[in-house]
Amino acid sequence: MPRARVPGGLRSAPFAGRDAVAAGLLTKRQLSGDTWRRLLPGIYAWRELKLTHHDRCLAAGLFLDGRGAVSGRNAATLLGADVRVLGAPVEVTLPAGTRFRAPTGISIVRSPLPGGDTGSWAGIPITTAGRTAFDLARRLPLTEAVVCVDAMLAARLLEAEDLRESARRRPGWTGLPQVKKVLLLCDAGAESPHVVPSIAGSGTMRQPDCGGRRVQ
Repeated sequence: MPRARVPGGLRSAPFAGRDAVAAGLLTKRQLSGDTWRRLLPGIYAWRELKLTHHDRCLAAGLFLDGRGAVSGRNAATLLGADVRVLGAPVEVTLPAGTRFRAPTGISIVRSPLPGGDTGSWAGIPITTAGRTAFDLARRLPLTEAVVCVDAMLAARLLEAEDLRESARRRPGWTGLPQVKKVLLLCDAGAESPHVVPSIAGSGTMRQPDCGGRRVQ
């Protein structure tokens, strides 16, 4: 049996099935065949595509469909500070009240998400560097928070003053006292190379279980 034709535009990245069908690239019947792998409801990839972290985040962003943004360690990694936990679900932040049921592969944080806290990176909706560092600093266990924020500072994704300003603009948010501790402990001039790779690579950094609960 001849192999199914794979449109060139669908070989290199995940895509929304409905968009491919609307563009005439595939039919619904073709999508259900074994040429394609379903990553998330409605989101597909060519079965021979070797998925990267970027691909997984792109799939999550397509699934969000404007309802939120990729956040936390995943956003930091996309921006240039690799603090991800290998094999962990992609974290997304959505405002409280947004209708969204997380499929396997995505973890949800419920939190206010004003427009100034989000942006786009290579087509993926993500939290800004300032908001990402703020969330990591207040939500992770202290040691992990310091490692992650220090990596972002060392990568020059933001300055310590940016994080202080983020905290000042959010009085009453959960975790503010820890943000102050993180700022005291972080050294923007040192990436702590003997710590970051060993934690990120060994999978010992714990993923907070925030699915479905509201975290300011």
